[in-house]
Amino acid sequence: MKLKSHPKKGFALITTLVLLSVVFIAVSGLLAITKTESRISRSQKESVQAYYVAEAGIQNAIWQITNDAELSEDLDNGTLNHAWTSQNQLLNLRNISVTAQSIEPSRAEIIATGNVNEDQFPAQRVVKMKIFRG
Repeated sequence: MKLKSHPKKGFALITTLVLLSVVFIAVSGLLAITKTESRISRSQKESVQAYYVAEAGIQNAIWQITNDAELSEDLDNGTLNHAWTSQNQLLNLRNISVTAQSIEPSRAEIIATGNVNEDQFPAQRVVKMKIFRG
């Protein structure tokens, strides 16, 4: 009596290894995509924060020019040339640099730079605004 040999011996092991390899590659790809998407969303969040920090600097400059008699007079005379800086005193995560410069009498340009440094990739946004007094 002859025993039949099985030519497919070890087929289950090879199939399992191939399937595990495919699953490992797919999971690795998903992890890479997840990591990239996380970085993109964090960058987007910090970018929006930097914009609003700069916008706050613009609003602060307008308030100071409106409420400070000397700055208001400089705006009217066309001699306004002032700079402000502000930073988060506790954590040093957000900084604002603002410059206000006269273009002509009663007209000025305000440039505010907002910086957010909460992560390894800091964000910076610049907002420019022209103001005038009628």
